[in-house]
Amino acid sequence: MNKLEKLFLFCCLLTTTTLVQAQFSGSGSGTPSDPYIITTPTQLGEVRNGLDKHYKLAGNIDLTDYLAPGGDGYVQWGDAGWKPIGHDNGGLNWAEFTGSFNGAGYKIIGVWMDRPDEMRIGFFGQTYDATIDSLGIEIAEAGIKGGRATIGGLVGSQTGYGDNINHCYVTGGDISQYAIAPASTDAVGGLVGYKLGNINRSYSMVNINSDKGIAGGLVGYNYVGNISNCYATGNVSSGNSIGGGLVGRHVGTRISNCYAVGNVNSAGWNGGLVGQRIGGAVITNSFFDTQTTGRMNAVGNGIETGITGKTTEEMKTGITFDAWDFSDVWGIYEDYGYPYLRSFNNDILIVPEGGSKTYDKQFVSMPIAYNVRSDNLVVDCTIAKAQLTGELAYSVEAPENAGEYAIMQHTLHAPHYQISFKHDETYTIMQRPLRIEAVDETIYCDETPILAYSIMPVDLLSGDAVSGELYVDNLEKGEHKIIRGTLTAGDNYFILFTAGVLTVLCSVDIDEVLADKQTLTAYPNPTNGQLIINNEQIIINKIQVFDLNGKLILQPTTNSFDISHLPNGTYMVKVNEEVIKVVKR
Repeated sequence: MNKLEKLFLFCCLLTTTTLVQAQFSGSGSGTPSDPYIITTPTQLGEVRNGLDKHYKLAGNIDLTDYLAPGGDGYVQWGDAGWKPIGHDNGGLNWAEFTGSFNGAGYKIIGVWMDRPDEMRIGFFGQTYDATIDSLGIEIAEAGIKGGRATIGGLVGSQTGYGDNINHCYVTGGDISQYAIAPASTDAVGGLVGYKLGNINRSYSMVNINSDKGIAGGLVGYNYVGNISNCYATGNVSSGNSIGGGLVGRHVGTRISNCYAVGNVNSAGWNGGLVGQRIGGAVITNSFFDTQTTGRMNAVGNGIETGITGKTTEEMKTGITFDAWDFSDVWGIYEDYGYPYLRSFNNDILIVPEGGSKTYDKQFVSMPIAYNVRSDNLVVDCTIAKAQLTGELAYSVEAPENAGEYAIMQHTLHAPHYQISFKHDETYTIMQRPLRIEAVDETIYCDETPILAYSIMPVDLLSGDAVSGELYVDNLEKGEHKIIRGTLTAGDNYFILFTAGVLTVLCSVDIDEVLADKQTLTAYPNPTNGQLIINNEQIIINKIQVFDLNGKLILQPTTNSFDISHLPNGTYMVKVNEEVIKVVKR
C-alpha cells in the first residue's frame, strides 16, 4: 500500500469516527451501563440518530421554544410540530426505537404535533422491544393530532412483545385523530395507541378524541401484553367506533389493579373501563367510576368479570381497593381523592384553611389560604405550593351574610402535580348576638298595650333593622309574660331576648294597686271637684282617671283638673305608671 492509499484510508476512518460521534453531542457512550445523557432539546432530537442506543434524561426538557417559530425544531418540521422518534421513513420502511430511554423521573414539556397524513404518532412513533422508564410527557395546549393508524401521548405503536413501559405518564393537552377512513387497528390512547408489550405503574390524564378510531383513556388497542397498576382520568370520545375509560379494545393477556374515571362517549360500544373485550382477555381487581364515566356497564361488548363500578365517593375510599398494595404501589387521601401511584413525585393534597367570624357586614377576605400536604416523602410541599396557580373559591361569590360556605378548588392547579382536594373545609359567618329586652308595662281594662322593647345599641349594625312585634297572649286582669313574638333582625342575628311583664288592672283591688310605694299625691283628697297632682318630683306625661271597674272615664291634660261632674265615690288616678286613690264627695 503506497503512501497515497494509506492517507486515503486514514481519512475514511477519521470521517467514519466523526460521523459516529456526531450522532449524539452529549456525554455517555449509549450503552446500558453508560447511556447517552440528554440535557437539551437538540440532544433529545439526536435520539433518532441511534434508535438502538440507551438514553437518560439529566433534567426536564422544555420543547416550547424549540418547536416555536425560530426554534431549531420548527426550522426542521415547521407547523407539523415534534417529529416522532421511530418514524416512517417512507412507505412501510419504519425506523423503530429499539433501545432504552430512562426519564429518571423527569419530563418532556411542550410536546405538540399536527400530522394528519402520517401514521403512528406519539413522542415515540413506534418502538420494538424497547424499554421506557420513569418518563413524563406534558402535552402543550395545541395537543397531539394525527391521522391514520395509531396515536398515543408516549408511544404511537408498541410492536414488540418485549416492549416495556414502567412508571410513565402523560398529562396536558388533548390527543385527537382526524376523520380518515379507519382500519380495524386504528386506535388512540392517552399513553399508547396500540400495544404488544407491557405497561406497569403508569397513568394518563389527557382527553382522547377520535373521529373514527378505537379510543381508550390509557391504551387504544391492547392486542397483547399486561397492563397493571395503571389509571386514566381523561374523557374519551369516538365518533364512529369503540370507547373505553382505560382501554378501547382489550385482546391482550391481562389488565389488573387499574381504574378509570373519565367520561366515555362513542358512537359504538362504550364501557366504563373497556370498550370491547374479546375472547378470554383477563381483567382482575379493576374499577371505574359510574358517575364520572357516565357508564353503568364496565365493558361495552364482552364479559364484565373482574371489573366493578363504584360511585365517586366509593372510588375515593381505600376499602374499595382492598386487594391492592397500598404500602408500596398505591396511596390514597381517604375521602378526598382517587388512588395515586406512589412512584411519582406529583401527589399532593390541598387543605384549605377554613375559619369563622361573627357577622360584621364585611365580605370575607380573598384569596383563601391553604396548605399543601403529601404522603410521598420525595415531594417538597414548599416547592409544590410555589408552583400552584389559580385560587380557591367559596360556594358563593364574596360571602357576607351569616351561613356556612364550602371552599372549592376552583382554578387552583399545577400541571406538574396530581391534586387531591380536601373538600369538607368550610368558612362560617356566625350570627351576631342581638340583645333585646321587653319593657314592663301596666294597663287597665280596655287599654291596648304598647309592648315596647329596648335594644343594646352596639349590637345592631348600621343599616340593619328590627321588625315584627312582641306578643302577649292574655289581656285579662293579672300579670302576663311579654314574649318575643315575631320580632326579628333577619338571618344575620340571633336574638338574646329578655321577657317583660304586662300587668292588667281590672275591677281594681285598691289595696293591691296601692301596695307599691307611692311617690305622688293628689289634693285636696277627698275633694268635691278640683284636684291637683303634686308633680314636684317628676314630669307628668300622662294622666288617666278610672272607676273601680277599670273603666277609663277621664284623661286630663294638666296636673290640675275638675272632677265635680263625676258621681261621688272612689276613683283611681293613673299618673304615668303610678296610681293614686282619690275620693269624690
